[in-house]
Amino acid sequence: MITKELDGRPPTAGEHVNGHSNGPSLSRIASADNGVILAVAGEIDISSAEEFGDGVRSLIEGVEGEVVLSLQNCGFIDSSGIRALIMLARELQTRGQTLVLSGLNGGPRRVFEITGLLNGREFEIRAAAPDVGAE
Repeated sequence: MITKELDGRPPTAGEHVNGHSNGPSLSRIASADNGVILAVAGEIDISSAEEFGDGVRSLIEGVEGEVVLSLQNCGFIDSSGIRALIMLARELQTRGQTLVLSGLNGGPRRVFEITGLLNGREFEIRAAAPDVGAE
């Protein structure tokens, strides 16, 4: 289960939520006026996709600007994980924000290639996360 390991304060650089044993962990690694960067490590699959989405939502609450998910340490993503990312992207779009995926490589990149999601319609794809200063 992903739980917010904070005491009610807004997350700051380096604070995170941990996934269950097979699920992803999320860390808020940087933020700036133009958005936030979250690092994703582990797997996003049917057993963790809903909790992953909820974890991202808890870490971006109150954030304005773009939301960058650094996926360089995400080793696996299935269709449930893809759906969670698309839902997040659409929620952000309704608020005038952008979901950016960076560091997409290996198996997860192959899934994005096969599904045609590298076209940038749902979210922006970048080779690496932007360089933003820590809080």
